Amino acid sequence: MHRLFVAFLFFFSLQGYSQTGYNISLVTDLSDIPLSINGVITKRPLSYGRVVVNDSASFLYGFGPTKKDPMKKNKNYGSKVFNHAEMAFKNSLTHYIGVGHNTGRKDFFLIDTVKKFNWVITAEEKKILGYTCKKAFWVNEYLVPSDSTYKWHADSTVAWYTTELNRSKRIEDFRGLPGVILESFYPTPFGKRHVYAIDIKEDSFTISVPLNIPVLTSAEFKRLKR
Repeated sequence: MHRLFVAFLFFFSLQGYSQTGYNISLVTDLSDIPLSINGVITKRPLSYGRVVVNDSASFLYGFGPTKKDPMKKNKNYGSKVFNHAEMAFKNSLTHYIGVGHNTGRKDFFLIDTVKKFNWVITAEEKKILGYTCKKAFWVNEYLVPSDSTYKWHADSTVAWYTTELNRSKRIEDFRGLPGVILESFYPTPFGKRHVYAIDIKEDSFTISVPLNIPVLTSAEFKRLKR
């Protein structure tokens, strides 16, 4: 099994040739979620990120409120590991989640199964950056604090996606829509997370899993944490 897994990685590393795709700049707005610093409630700053998509794969990563993109001069996405970055390949049921360290430990990708959602596609439309987008949603339940206990609460994750980019990939952690998501609203127990695109351009880049970066399964990751 291990040999087959290594061969699998080697295959994908060889598929890392440059292709033309879309380079999408993102903003994450968490201002709806309170931030407490030394007992004082303050507004969370905007956070920035990027998703690149082509006919073979997608790569999503964030770089915080500084706007300093660590991949600005690097067109080989996957060659660096960022915490919570996501990489997925076309026609694959797995995706890769970045686990980066600042402690000298080696960075790695965690491989996991893609979770598909039961989207409800509506007839509602709007323009985002000049592209016609359709509204879709799915209802999810989560626990919220209530006095000394927790209660279940149901809310909708909303996404606006476009088919005009002709790429069937995703933004954020959503799968199953027939297009690229340009805006999303994701509920949390403390408020909504709003992610939206602010710029879209065509670009040439590579998305691959280099052989020099370890890839761990969920079971291997659990053993590592012990």
